[in-house]
Amino acid sequence: MPIWSAEIKELETLYISLKGKLPGLEKELERLIKAEDENMILLYSRRCLEVIITDLCESELNRPRKTEPLKGIIDKLNREEKVPSHIITSMQSLNSMSTYGAHPKEFDPEQLKPVLSNLNIVIKWYLKYKTQKTEVTVKEKEEKHEPERPGEAREPIPVVKSKNKPIIIISGILLIGVIIILALDVFNLFHKDKFKDIRNPEGRISIAVMPFQNMTNDTLWNIWQEGIQNELITNLSNSTELSVHQYQTMLNILQSTGHTNYASITPSIASDLSRKLQANTFIQGSIKSAGEKIRVNAHLIDAYTEEIYRTFQIDGNSEDDIFHMIDSLSGLVRNYLEIKVLGQDADYEIRTWATTDSPEAYRYYIQGMNLFFESDYSSAIALFNKALETDTNFFAARMYLTISFFNLGKFEEARLSTQKAYEQIENATYTEQLLLKSLKSLIDKDQQAFIKYTKLVLDNDPQARIVWYQQGLNYYRIYQYEKAIQCLEKALEIDKQWGGGWKWVYLYTVTGEAYHELGDHQKEKEIYELGLSILPDHPKIIYLQAVCALSQGETTEANDYIEKYRLIRETESREEYWINYSIGEIYLEAEQFDKATDIFRDLIAKDPQNTAGKWALGFILIEKDININEGMELIDQALKSTPDNVDYISIMYNKLEPNVVQFLYAKGLGHYKEGKIEEAHQLLKEAWEKRPLYDHDHYLLLQEVEQALTRRERDE
Repeated sequence: MPIWSAEIKELETLYISLKGKLPGLEKELERLIKAEDENMILLYSRRCLEVIITDLCESELNRPRKTEPLKGIIDKLNREEKVPSHIITSMQSLNSMSTYGAHPKEFDPEQLKPVLSNLNIVIKWYLKYKTQKTEVTVKEKEEKHEPERPGEAREPIPVVKSKNKPIIIISGILLIGVIIILALDVFNLFHKDKFKDIRNPEGRISIAVMPFQNMTNDTLWNIWQEGIQNELITNLSNSTELSVHQYQTMLNILQSTGHTNYASITPSIASDLSRKLQANTFIQGSIKSAGEKIRVNAHLIDAYTEEIYRTFQIDGNSEDDIFHMIDSLSGLVRNYLEIKVLGQDADYEIRTWATTDSPEAYRYYIQGMNLFFESDYSSAIALFNKALETDTNFFAARMYLTISFFNLGKFEEARLSTQKAYEQIENATYTEQLLLKSLKSLIDKDQQAFIKYTKLVLDNDPQARIVWYQQGLNYYRIYQYEKAIQCLEKALEIDKQWGGGWKWVYLYTVTGEAYHELGDHQKEKEIYELGLSILPDHPKIIYLQAVCALSQGETTEANDYIEKYRLIRETESREEYWINYSIGEIYLEAEQFDKATDIFRDLIAKDPQNTAGKWALGFILIEKDININEGMELIDQALKSTPDNVDYISIMYNKLEPNVVQFLYAKGLGHYKEGKIEEAHQLLKEAWEKRPLYDHDHYLLLQEVEQALTRRERDE
């Protein structure tokens, strides 16, 4: 019996008591009490704490959690005395220890006992807190006689719903991984869309604009109470994304309900009037003065909860500035709301970091992201550039532009784009700085730094599915397959918790390839079948199924996969040369070198000018010690006609152009095998300096050659 069984028993009792009351917490607590693995117990303990802290952040600090770590919110709750100090202590201890299960790190199993005890204490307090909060809310509703939203039943206790749509980052045919574009709140399971319920059936945001209240003590400003209201209605009405009640309608309802004294229109009254007009949100504002300064405030408010979504503020010097102030205020409100509407149908991951005040830039960005996910990077780049022309500080557009360059093999453009963003790193948020440093570590070929920054992201958000994938890919690229599997399986586990069906092919292919390297072909096959159940007939998965079958001597099955792969590529109008080239790579990956060399020799005979076949055959002959002299001749022939650039176009785009780095590397390897260590070192060092991204084989070979040089110098 586990040493923490008594603590689990207490939590089971709590779980029974809260069933049907707090679905978010109930779901995580159920997983916790059913967990048997020590790491999973810590992980789900942290998930329970996240539910509670996220809710407290919204209800007590009056803001969404967004990207802020739990520790920061707990500290704020403590400073503002929103939570009793003894509960804060339990929260801090629980938060600190539970991270060991998320990452996972070494810990003593006995440490689970205080973790579960602290969770028990926190949940008991939280249940009392929610009960008191609910009683106050119900009492206020009864006093206000607040009606229900049309066609909507209210929950007695607010439930913060999870988001589980995927963000997609391209790793490319060489599994370069690129960089994770991920804001820490992308996979915050408890983030809610505040604007979900203020849209009308047509998807537009319905708005009622109240008269602005004159709070200047100067009756000369009374005329602008209706004046600002009227101008704001007129300006907002020009937007096709918004549904705005007209000035005459607002005037009629105010007169019919006797609210002609605008100073008496409280948020509750404005809320009631908006609901009568079937407007789900309203704008209420004020005019204030201080010395010679005039200030106009406008609050965007939910008509059913009276929650303030956003406050806008414009200052001026006198009445002469009023029209300019109104235009500026209208622009701020309109842009903010239009962006919310434009993003309503986009995946939450697409909306990550989409912080711009320009609806035009946002439109370009959304269109670019749609093309990005379809692997049409060239078209996406054009749209991201348009977004940046409109808003030069649009961080998400800049990041996805950079990744698009990477995935097209345009490394120089990717480097310049990264450099341009990195120049502004001091103005970036903490999360943006992490991502920029990740990009820079990628360009600097510093794989360990890339792993470090990826881990920092996971430290802040252990439920970030895409980051677990990226970390798995990072370990895969340095041949640490056990660690890669741990991370990739974590990504698969999170995806399953969210309902499964993630249409990110590389999660299945990289995981399958990692199992392949470990010799676990049964797991490899299961992963590919899972991928095909979500992405039927995906050529990359079928390609790897053929490799797997050939590796196990299942020739008939492998031939079926290869033929299926060929038919799919032909349907895509791929050139025959490149289809046969990729089939040659299937045999190469399955270590059937005779068949692979036959295919590449045939390609060279049919098209002697194409360097791809010469590169593939030459490298096999050198690396596998089949015929180093012939391999070197082929590499030399190809190198003479290869431009001195490091960009390449992947076979994914119908074409493969091996670059000068690959040929120099192959030639350096050949010289090393010939015993020409100095020549090998010179070529490998030159190739490394030219290489745009980290390559583990190249790194290891260069170290081996340098060590050989050192030994020779020592012996001499």
